[in-house]
Amino acid sequence: RKRRERSFAARKRREKRKFLVMKSELFYAEQTSSSSRTSPDRSGLWALSEARETGVRTLETLGQQGEALDCAETVVDSNQYLIDKSGRVLRGMTWWGWVQNKFSSPVAPPEPTKKKTTTTTKTRGAASGGGLERPGERKKRTVSPPPPPAVDDESFREQRAYVAELSRGLEELYVVGASIGDAVEEQNETAPRLQTKLDRLWEATTHVTRQAGRVNEGYGKRATPSLVGHVALREVESRRFLRARGADLALSEEVDVLRATCRFALYEKRAHLLGLQSAVSGRWAGITFAGTIACDAKSFGRWQEFDLDLHHKPTASPILCVAANWGGGCWLRLTNQGNDDAHSLCGKGGKDGIDHHQADEDDEYNDFPGGLSTGNSKRHLTPAEPRAAKDALRRAARFEILFLDDAFHAPTYAEQILVPKKRPTPHSSSPDDIEQAIE
Repeated sequence: RKRRERSFAARKRREKRKFLVMKSELFYAEQTSSSSRTSPDRSGLWALSEARETGVRTLETLGQQGEALDCAETVVDSNQYLIDKSGRVLRGMTWWGWVQNKFSSPVAPPEPTKKKTTTTTKTRGAASGGGLERPGERKKRTVSPPPPPAVDDESFREQRAYVAELSRGLEELYVVGASIGDAVEEQNETAPRLQTKLDRLWEATTHVTRQAGRVNEGYGKRATPSLVGHVALREVESRRFLRARGADLALSEEVDVLRATCRFALYEKRAHLLGLQSAVSGRWAGITFAGTIACDAKSFGRWQEFDLDLHHKPTASPILCVAANWGGGCWLRLTNQGNDDAHSLCGKGGKDGIDHHQADEDDEYNDFPGGLSTGNSKRHLTPAEPRAAKDALRRAARFEILFLDDAFHAPTYAEQILVPKKRPTPHSSSPDDIEQAIE
């Protein structure tokens, strides 16, 4: 009997344990089904809200950036007007400039830029909970509601409300994305236009500075040239140095080989007026009466004035011949000449140095920008286009300006390869050693 009672009590305990296990499993299943039903809805709405807030903040930042670009463009236009007006006044201080001003119209003030509707004001309503208007859309798009389900119970009503809320969030998110795309496209158009205006403003400023210096020089305030340092000019595309052999001024035949003939003394007379003197012959580079560039002048005069940009790092500057184009200035380019015995740098051309026939021929067979050809004939500098010509600066030859005083020892004969001051091997002048010494 005791044995039966113990077995009966054990069976009761097992049944009770099974019942408790089944009850806990049912409770866990109900909780899991409830969480799986509500969690995706909540996470989806949270993700939409977070994406919308991020897009609104991005749109506000783009709006502020667009306003800053518009203000910068307005400032550049006003400065360009002041510089042009100053140039006209300086030109009128000479007799010929006074006659030119009499027969030319005055400088017109810049037109006010049209204020564009920024995206910042559009996003303020969205940030405070309001809706956004689709950019460029006049009529509001109507969306037909889906047909009601056959069984209208609580679960279907919740599903319809959830889908409607998701649809509204996706619509607002789409409008924010479209506004961001429009703002980015507008700023992509503004940035190149602003860069072009800045380049034009810089060129006009340097030209007016040179005009002011000439006016002061006309009143007896002559400037004494001062030595800036010894430099070498390396053409960017071919990596060949500009060298002077007698009066001949052309690119060297060797690539990345720096000889004494490639060493020039750089003098500064005034702001944006520089001179290049050959360290071997002591002659000055400049424009000749025939309109060519040669290194044969005995003194630093007006025809030997150049302008190079020494402020950008790394320096890759075009060269402006100030005396070319009857004092208006011409950008220099590299042309190809088959006659190695000729010292002239452009076969024909007047005082302005422009040879249109030669320039047309160079454009037909040149493989590099700036008129650099791949032939075996010598490549010379020649005045190509006036300073104020459209896109003339982009087509000019560019040179790296390398200062040599702290990097190389002074040469002792003409064709000597320059020896770096700091290098591991005393008889090595490879391009790597040259770059290391310059650095």
